[in-house]
Amino acid sequence: MKQWFCAKQYGYGWYPIAWQGWLLVLLAVLAIFVDVLLINLNPNLLTVILGIMQYVIVLVLLFVICILSGPPAKWRWGKE
Repeated sequence: MKQWFCAKQYGYGWYPIAWQGWLLVLLAVLAIFVDVLLINLNPNLLTVILGIMQYVIVLVLLFVICILSGPPAKWRWGKE
């Protein structure tokens, strides 16, 4: 399987290198934008709680996909 994400040179994390990775990042940003828009249109407690849950689920799914389709996660200090 081709890698969708590449490890950052410094620090911890990944960045997209394939169109699939960029699409996932775009969809995550779009989901968060729609979530914020829905909370602003109907600001009650249930909407806020569901919005926060959706935000957490999107970020966890993106993190899991990064782990599965990228290099192993570890702290990096530059070129090895």
